[in-house]
Amino acid sequence: MQRKQKSEKDLITAETERKILAANFRALMKSKNVTQSEVSRALDVPQPTVSSWANATKYPRIDALQKLADYFGVLRSDLTSDGKEQVTPKSFPVPILGEIACGTPIFAEQNTEGYIYETSQNVGDGKHFYLKAKGKSMEPTIPDGSYVLFRYQNVVENGEIAAVLMENENEATLKRVKYVGDFVMLMPENNEYNPMIVNEENPVRIIGKALNYRKDLV
Repeated sequence: MQRKQKSEKDLITAETERKILAANFRALMKSKNVTQSEVSRALDVPQPTVSSWANATKYPRIDALQKLADYFGVLRSDLTSDGKEQVTPKSFPVPILGEIACGTPIFAEQNTEGYIYETSQNVGDGKHFYLKAKGKSMEPTIPDGSYVLFRYQNVVENGEIAAVLMENENEATLKRVKYVGDFVMLMPENNEYNPMIVNEENPVRIIGKALNYRKDLV
């Protein structure tokens, strides 16, 4: 009889732990605007497994729990402790999507090559991504080889630096956007490079505003 009571108690405890983790997990996904599919890909864990965590049907193993905590930039205890006030993300992963040209446009591979962790205090609202700058047309403002942080948006103010997709070639470049009357010019920082003129024959689409950069990942 005692063994049965203990088993039922353990079952209730396990169920409670799953519910606590599931609630914290869902809160973190909502706050970071990520889906179960994105978590699955980032952690290299099957999506049904991720779904089972979110639905409180399964509890992650300790190694998976650590990967989950690292992904959201929190402590393991932030995932397992009761009370939403304890879920306090310190940082979150921003994907590196490839390279962007500072000079002749090159294709920006839309494949995640890794992540750089940022805090919401540093980047503000919105969705963000990193691209690696290649070339010297934006020096000295943005050095060759820098990892440039962007916020997804399709409009920037006059004089702001943006990731710009050259639609005819499906290639991307990093330039300062300047509005001159009815014209748009893509301006380099380096005087050794020429501006690019946007017109009907050379249409472009802004894909993000440059916020800052880091020279390396250290």
